[in-house]
Amino acid sequence: MAALATNDPVLAARWLFLLLLLLAGVHLVLGAPQSALTLVVAALPAEMLLRNMFFFTAVVVLLAIGICGLIVRFPRALNALDVTAFLWLFTLSVAYWFATYVLTGHYFANLRVLELVFSAAAVSLLAQHREYLATALSGILLTALAMGLALWNAGDRLGMGTLNGGELGNPIAFGIPLALLLILTTADGGRWLLLERRIRTRILLAIPVGILLLLSTSRASWLVGATGMLMILLCNRYDRRVAAASLALLGIATIIVLQTRRGASLTTWSERTFSSDRTIAQRTSGRSDQWSVFPAVLKDTPLWGFGPGSGPEIYARYSAHQSDVTLESQGGLQWHSLYQHIAVETGLIGTTAVVLLLVHMFRSNYGCWRRTGHIMPLLGTTGFMLIAITVSGLDAASGLFLGFGLLPWRPRTDGA
Repeated sequence: MAALATNDPVLAARWLFLLLLLLAGVHLVLGAPQSALTLVVAALPAEMLLRNMFFFTAVVVLLAIGICGLIVRFPRALNALDVTAFLWLFTLSVAYWFATYVLTGHYFANLRVLELVFSAAAVSLLAQHREYLATALSGILLTALAMGLALWNAGDRLGMGTLNGGELGNPIAFGIPLALLLILTTADGGRWLLLERRIRTRILLAIPVGILLLLSTSRASWLVGATGMLMILLCNRYDRRVAAASLALLGIATIIVLQTRRGASLTTWSERTFSSDRTIAQRTSGRSDQWSVFPAVLKDTPLWGFGPGSGPEIYARYSAHQSDVTLESQGGLQWHSLYQHIAVETGLIGTTAVVLLLVHMFRSNYGCWRRTGHIMPLLGTTGFMLIAITVSGLDAASGLFLGFGLLPWRPRTDGA
């Protein structure tokens, strides 16, 4: 992050990925694959930020190395993935990506579906021993804080900026992990961060996490974080006081931050979202354009869809026939919703499979909450479902929510 702060993202990317490969390799050689995977997950926000400056598929490769190393060293760990149906998810995601490659000739098209599944698998594997998962989550927090400092003066939206003449990052890739961390400081008594008896620490952690989340100006991340905290206030009586105290102190901190230059940017983006003087298309950064085009596309979509990898081409074709669409369609624009993406490329067959998966997860999460009082798996599924409305959700950050949503399928979450 120091190299990033000095306006040299290429150098920062080289240092980050080479060090991660080196350290992960050392841990694997020493017989500590859990530590290798923990390290990879801990640095996910930085990996997603700098991937274009090194090797776009580096995130997938690092997650694959960590997961495979753990399974090879401890074959019984595969049982966790078998119970949670990750093997089915992995098989289907590989088939989906390979079909995309065959049809488009581009190996990177839809490759991030593997990133989503690998990230979720990493959460499940590390959750077998909560100390590793807590360490990885703490690492994500430290990484996000370092990124925030490095990019503080790089642009008006924290998590992205202009460095060395080029744009870098994406606010939602920065905001989604922060939304998860904000929820984790409150949910289930802080057990996922190993902070069960440290209420003050949890509240104090929620303040900088919440501030960074607000400054990311990622509306989708705001929605996920706010919904998670609201569900805790409504459904988790043991954590209501902590949630209320965290939100109250966060509100005070926000008032202070609004007096800074960063606060001015936050005000500007808030007005872009909530001002009554702006159109729906302007408030949603053009996402409403895609929803207005979607019914016409859906009407013509075959039962099996237009085919994996066809999403950008289909949007360009149909948006060209609607004069009121302002969202640029040239250059291969992806659909901004996972539900749209799946419906267009795989039709009713793929959409039904995704809906059935999410419904099964939600029912399983609800049952887990009613039996044990643990609400985080339910928040994981709810968060992923909300993310999928506003973005494609095919990335490692979204996979963290998916991973928590899949935890109840496992026989236990504490590990030995």
